[in-house]
Amino acid sequence: MDYQKPCRRILDPKDMPMWLRSPAYHEIVSFAEQLSSSVAGKPVSAQYDISENVHSICKMLDQAETWIAQNPPDTTASSRFGNQSFRKWQTELEQQVPQLLHDLLPT
Repeated sequence: MDYQKPCRRILDPKDMPMWLRSPAYHEIVSFAEQLSSSVAGKPVSAQYDISENVHSICKMLDQAETWIAQNPPDTTASSRFGNQSFRKWQTELEQQVPQLLHDLLPT
C-alpha cells in the first residue's frame, strides 16, 4: 500500500461506518487491546522503568495536550465534525510534526 497524505474522511456521521471497517481502525483497536492486556492484573501503583523512547513519546503527547489547552473545543459549534478549534489544533500539529519527529526518532 502506498503512502497517502492524511486527510479528512469523516465529514458527517454517515461516514463513520467506513471508518469502523477500515484497516487503520482495526489496527488502533488491536493496539489498545494488546496494551490493555499487557497491564491486566497489575496494580496502578506498580513501579516500572520508563524507557527513553516512552519518555520521548510522553513529552510529545504533553506538547499536543498544551495545544488542546490553547485551543479548547468550541462547545457552541453545531457539529463535532467541523469544530474550528480542532482545525487550529491540527494546523499547529502539522506545523510542528517535523520537529516532533526529529525529537522522537533516533538520529
